[in-house]
Amino acid sequence: MTVVWSYWTEEEIESLRQLWANGHTGSEIASMLGKSRNAVMGRISRMRERGERLPSERERKPTKPKVAKVPRVRKTRIVLPKVQKVQVEYVNVDYDPNKKYPKFQELTRWQCKYVMNDGHASQFVFCGEKTNFESFCPSHKRLCYTKAVKNDAPVKPTNSTNYAKRKFFGAFPH
Repeated sequence: MTVVWSYWTEEEIESLRQLWANGHTGSEIASMLGKSRNAVMGRISRMRERGERLPSERERKPTKPKVAKVPRVRKTRIVLPKVQKVQVEYVNVDYDPNKKYPKFQELTRWQCKYVMNDGHASQFVFCGEKTNFESFCPSHKRLCYTKAVKNDAPVKPTNSTNYAKRKFFGAFPH
């Protein structure tokens, strides 16, 4: 004769049915009965396999009353008139159309590569002045590169110790 061990008493199974029908989750039922969630879900699964009618998730959840939707108020858009773009033509004051400027293929390594005219890339001509081992001659370098603007307050380098002191003691004079 085979002995079947049951870890669930009849009272526990009945309370499981009632709690499940009332909409409690498996975790809630497990904490109420002192079982694990897996034991509760396994018992429910086996009860369904035997043909017991247990309500599903959808049937157990109470339906929420539908709240009437408030129509959205559309924000009015302000349409600004289109502004015509003004095309600014760049005029190079150094450019002399009568002077012979080198094309890109004619430039050597240490000649100024400042573009002297506008137009298609195949028609570009370059300054061609000798440089101090740089890409641009001194006058065109001043046009291309600008110095960074300094702030009024001097910035002192900080290390982690100073940072920690400021965080702990607050701002202090240096």
